[in-house]
Amino acid sequence: MTMDGDVYEVPSNPSLLNIISIEIPHLPDSALGPNARLHYATRYRKLRDSRDEMIAVIRSEGYSQDPLWEAAQLSITFWAADKRIRDLDNLIGCCKGWIDALVGEILVDDNARRLELTVKYKIGDRERTIFQIEEVLR
Repeated sequence: MTMDGDVYEVPSNPSLLNIISIEIPHLPDSALGPNARLHYATRYRKLRDSRDEMIAVIRSEGYSQDPLWEAAQLSITFWAADKRIRDLDNLIGCCKGWIDALVGEILVDDNARRLELTVKYKIGDRERTIFQIEEVLR
């Protein structure tokens, strides 16, 4: 309890401080996958567009961090509206622009020492991709 009598919960893992949840209303563009055969300029434009989309969502929701987080745990959940089986590693590869957008807006860097990744695939009523980012203290 606080001095005012308010009750608050202590996080189950005290090293996790802040949690941000971002929803993109579709699955990632398959043209950004590692198996896609696109002209480099077309691929660059699509990658830039996906990065800009994530930055717009981060800023519109007020999620930009100052100072930037040193480390984070990123959980990506892909929700499909159909029962078509998708290749999970290709979905992850298609998210490069979205993940890169986190650098400079929320994270200092997205290298393997600073970012832990968890991925899930579920079937639901509509397509969407949900990013849950949790700050981790080291």
